[in-house]
Amino acid sequence: MQESDINILLKKYIDHNCSPEELSVVLKYIQLPEGKQALEDLLSKEWNAFVPEEALPGDSDLWFDRIEKKVVPEATVPFRLDNTWLKYAAILILTIGVGAWFMLQAPDSHPTEQLAMVDHYNPKGRRTQITLRDGSIVHLGADSRLRYPNHLKGNKRELFLDGEAFFEVKHDAKRPFVVHTGDVQTQVLGTSFKIKAFKNENISVAVATGKVSVGYKKQQSKLKSIAVLTPGEQVSWNAVTNRSVTTSSSLESIKGWKDGNLSFTDDRLDDISSDLERWYNTRILLKDPIIKTYSLSITVNGNAPITSALDAITMATGLKYSIARNIITLSKQ
Repeated sequence: MQESDINILLKKYIDHNCSPEELSVVLKYIQLPEGKQALEDLLSKEWNAFVPEEALPGDSDLWFDRIEKKVVPEATVPFRLDNTWLKYAAILILTIGVGAWFMLQAPDSHPTEQLAMVDHYNPKGRRTQITLRDGSIVHLGADSRLRYPNHLKGNKRELFLDGEAFFEVKHDAKRPFVVHTGDVQTQVLGTSFKIKAFKNENISVAVATGKVSVGYKKQQSKLKSIAVLTPGEQVSWNAVTNRSVTTSSSLESIKGWKDGNLSFTDDRLDDISSDLERWYNTRILLKDPIIKTYSLSITVNGNAPITSALDAITMATGLKYSIARNIITLSKQ
């Protein structure tokens, strides 16, 4: 592995942005002497480049003492932190947010509770089914990440989604199931619904069964309602304008997504292309800017080769396509 690749992985590890595959590689690497030294050097560099604003004199020593005595890092493979590493960890907790790794009680007389977060990430072209400890099932889409506490303790079952997923929630009247997607929160007691929340795109929530409440809040403001949805309803939320549009959608198209059926209704071709790129891990070029605005309604079998979707697109639009080195080009005849 080249040095630049190692530094990138270690930086993602510090920022808690590793995929499960990357995390496995990093944890094995930092057990080696050269890996341990590389991480220590990077932590030192991060600290030297950072100007603390809120830490008071003596705070780093206090946190170091509490971490050294009480915190044991959780990992998929065992490794040991010596005092030098703990010093850096304490500093970073006070400055760049590595404190999110640990859940510490303030009074020393109380036992310390660790917050073990599960992080599932699917790269483009991969989809997985996740069964939560409460019996709920999540169908996680391609290029999507789901994070949640391992035990889902407390009076709410809270999860964090970046991307696309279909949820089949186990009913629990005493513990609402809440999915966070940026500033938007989707809350249910027990139902099935689909969320799509990719960066720089509108957030959409579609309900297959039951009732779903969708709201948003900025920082410490109160939660404001966007919509209360029933089966067959879908809301699209624009985070820039803070505006929403509620429409109807067929139950077959909502439920069908988890089984691999992709339904598009009056969607722009560039939006459809983005979905297909994630689903099939490919690249689609729209040769003429005007064809990006083409609007079409199609349903394709996402379990079939991508040529099936391309055939449906060309039949509906009169376009043609070519494939070369995993790059698909759509153009006029």
